[in-house]
Amino acid sequence: MSDLKKLKNVIEKEFKSSIKDELKEEKGNIVFEKDNDMFIIGRMPVPIPVEEIKQVAEHSLLYKDKKGIETKQKAHIIISVQSKTSNLIDNRIKLTKLVRSILLSTDAMGVYWGSSAQIIQKDIFIALTDNIKKESLPMTIWVSITVGRGNYGEINLYSTGLKDFGFPEFEVVDLKMPQEDAYYFLLDLAENIITLRDIIKEGHTVGRDANEKLKVNYMKSVLRENNNVMRIKM
Repeated sequence: MSDLKKLKNVIEKEFKSSIKDELKEEKGNIVFEKDNDMFIIGRMPVPIPVEEIKQVAEHSLLYKDKKGIETKQKAHIIISVQSKTSNLIDNRIKLTKLVRSILLSTDAMGVYWGSSAQIIQKDIFIALTDNIKKESLPMTIWVSITVGRGNYGEINLYSTGLKDFGFPEFEVVDLKMPQEDAYYFLLDLAENIITLRDIIKEGHTVGRDANEKLKVNYMKSVLRENNNVMRIKM
């Protein structure tokens, strides 16, 4: 990252507050403090392993330009935020804003968001994180919904990312409702659970309106080994 002044200006604009000291790069790392939080940007001068990035890109709905993704990348940046607060949402917002700042100030191709196991195209990430705040969270980045086919052609869905907030993942086996409806409903449900810390009890129901009752059970996943999930009958 050659233009540290530009990066600092973008970070200050995104966070709407200033950074006391100038940004300095030492041994490929940029470390700075802001509001008692530690922000770490580490440049790794090697690409992410080809097989790993191809496998993730295949299931990433937010990365459209999949052709040649494994050969276009030359290096990657690892970003972390060490906060003194225990608020998971606040910390995730800070991390998201820092990633957005780097995308806006560099020629990065996109983001590998590890906790939701997806690659997100640069322009899509920037669009989804515009004016990010507690009332408008980028759930499509933080939680991914993967669509798969069963042995007999049935549609199955499962989430990735809820575990990072302390909850079991969603799982839907043999989906009956329209796939798009289910996708957005699960994202809305994930946001409610994360923001309200609203734990759905065993056997209770959820729905898109007062009349819809979709039963929730806690059980071992049939789609992913050794995972306990919230199975929703949809």
